Amino acid sequence: AKFDPDGTSYEIDQRVKAVLQEAVSVYRVHADVLDELEPDLLVTQSQCEVCAVSLADVESAACQLVRSQPEILSLTPNALKDIWRDIGSVAAALDGTLRAGANLVVANSMPLRDLDAFMPVGDRPLRILANRGASGIDGQVSTALGVAAGSSAPTVLFTGDLALLHDVGGLTAAGRLGLDLTVVLVDNDGGGIFRFLPIADESHIDHHRLFHTPHGLDLGHAAALAGGNLHRPTDRVSLDQVLSATVGSRGLHLVHIVVDASTNVGLHRAAATAVDQALADHRT
Repeated sequence: AKFDPDGTSYEIDQRVKAVLQEAVSVYRVHADVLDELEPDLLVTQSQCEVCAVSLADVESAACQLVRSQPEILSLTPNALKDIWRDIGSVAAALDGTLRAGANLVVANSMPLRDLDAFMPVGDRPLRILANRGASGIDGQVSTALGVAAGSSAPTVLFTGDLALLHDVGGLTAAGRLGLDLTVVLVDNDGGGIFRFLPIADESHIDHHRLFHTPHGLDLGHAAALAGGNLHRPTDRVSLDQVLSATVGSRGLHLVHIVVDASTNVGLHRAAATAVDQALADHRT
């Protein structure tokens, strides 16, 4: 910022107004830092130049970059529906920056279905693999490490918590064999897929104990067990940062994301409803 952020709210307000009276931006964009980061995508907004860096400043900084030529995505929400539209724009833009040729190993149960439902369609040559073990979700870690051993491209395993538990010992092979792997663990403390069944609404059945089968474990400890690195992103921004830093880097990285199984059910059903409505509108 181009003003001292310390002080009372009144003092800060006066400093901001003084900067704006000079018809300059409130913030500075450090082009040298951006050049070192070599970004693929810069997300900004043109709604309020006091709330965030202005689009003009971002464009000016991008022109100074020599190591990369990032895409610039400017958001302009004016209503709640526009915010939802912008969320989709960010997701599509980020999806477009994923490295081509990467290996994405997807565990069975919800990860496979989540990928099928929400990953945007694109023409990048991603290599997506899946392996159905004898019990459906077993052997996923070992499969991913096998893929990493046979490929020079970055490898990512997208898995749920029960699938990881079935093959948690496989993580130790990463250090022993000198393999690089990023494990994206979506942890809902059990088997969330069974919440999609009608039996989940039956009051006389202890669905949580019998079908969700919660384990109550902190699976983040698996990283230390295998001599890997643990990452716990808390929101979309920190998740993007962690993935950018770990995918393709040396060693074993466990990206532990805690989610709510019931929220996932709602997202899938809302997406299905939206698709049905879009098809109905198209037919009419």
